[in-house]
Amino acid sequence: MGLFRKKNDVDIRKKILRETKEIDYSEIVEGLFKGKDLYEELRVMSHPDRYANTEKEQRATELFKLVQDNRGNYRKMLELKEMIYKELI
Repeated sequence: MGLFRKKNDVDIRKKILRETKEIDYSEIVEGLFKGKDLYEELRVMSHPDRYANTEKEQRATELFKLVQDNRGNYRKMLELKEMIYKELI
C-alpha cells in the first residue's frame, strides 16, 4: 500500500478512536491467559462421546460445536459454560 493512505481511512480511524471511550485491557489479558484452560474444560465437558446413546447426545454435539466455533471468544465461552452446566451436567 505504501506510505500514503487514503484520507477516508484516516477519517474512519479518527472516528473510531473518538467513539471508543475505554478499553478494558484486564478483560483482554484475562481472556488470553484463561481462555485456553476454559476451552479445554468445556471441550471435555461437552464432548459428545461422554453422552453416547443418551438423550443428551444431540445437545452435547451442538454445544461442542459452539465451543469449537467460539474458541477465541472468552465471554461467549463463559456463557457456554453456564449452558453446559444447566443442560448436560
